[in-house]
Amino acid sequence: MYKTLPYDLDQKAIKWGFKTYWDRNFLRLANIDILNQTEKDRIFNELILAPEILIMAACQMWNKEEVGNQIAKSHTDFMKDIGVEKQYRKLWEKLINMRYQEYHQSKNDARVAMIEFDSKKKEVLASDIENINAVLPPFAIAVLCHKHVLRSKTRGKDLLFKLIFKNLARFYSDIFMTIGGEKIRSTTKI
Repeated sequence: MYKTLPYDLDQKAIKWGFKTYWDRNFLRLANIDILNQTEKDRIFNELILAPEILIMAACQMWNKEEVGNQIAKSHTDFMKDIGVEKQYRKLWEKLINMRYQEYHQSKNDARVAMIEFDSKKKEVLASDIENINAVLPPFAIAVLCHKHVLRSKTRGKDLLFKLIFKNLARFYSDIFMTIGGEKIRSTTKI
């Protein structure tokens, strides 16, 4: 397979999933050592999905829909290249599209929550809204990833959320550079 921008972005997402999964803090916070192999695989898959969805969201936000629309296909093409059976590739494509729809349904709720949180500290200004919009995609996708990794049992797992969000926010900034933008500048602490 020849390399294209969607292929390169897909490979970055896969690397992010591997790196995050094998991070010793992630392993500890997610209690990976007490889970069976099926659960470990499911969690690993969620960590591949999160950056894939973030890429798609970023491409839409940065008017690069032609790239974002090819991410699921690039991922399933990669899976085909490494010998994954067609039935599982179709499942992955369906899952990527399902998670992307989930992101779209939840992003406005995430924006409202972020604005409400900021407004408790001070009056929210236009610059605050810009900062919120800058970190909204990784924040909303981190919320979804956190929820899926823990099967919605998120109470008391704030440190795991922070780790996922921080890593996704860094990934977001890196892919922005890959797509051709400038470094994301935000005064919001990640």
